[in-house]
Amino acid sequence: MNGIVRRYNDRRGFGFIEGLTGHPGANPEIFFHVSSVEGCIAPPVGCEVSFIVVRGEKGPQAADVRLVRVRLPRSE
Repeated sequence: MNGIVRRYNDRRGFGFIEGLTGHPGANPEIFFHVSSVEGCIAPPVGCEVSFIVVRGEKGPQAADVRLVRVRLPRSE
């Protein structure tokens, strides 16, 4: 499944991925922890990532998070 990193709290080491539409059962936001990211380096907000959804202690969460595409902000 693919999604976009929407929020990330660097101090606490977690964030949320917005699942892209077109995937059955896609949640609007999926929790992820930095330990689930390949290389344990959190992708910047706005980047596209791939991941699988697993059952966490408090509900669905992303695992095996990998960077797919970096989306840099447009300069004006």
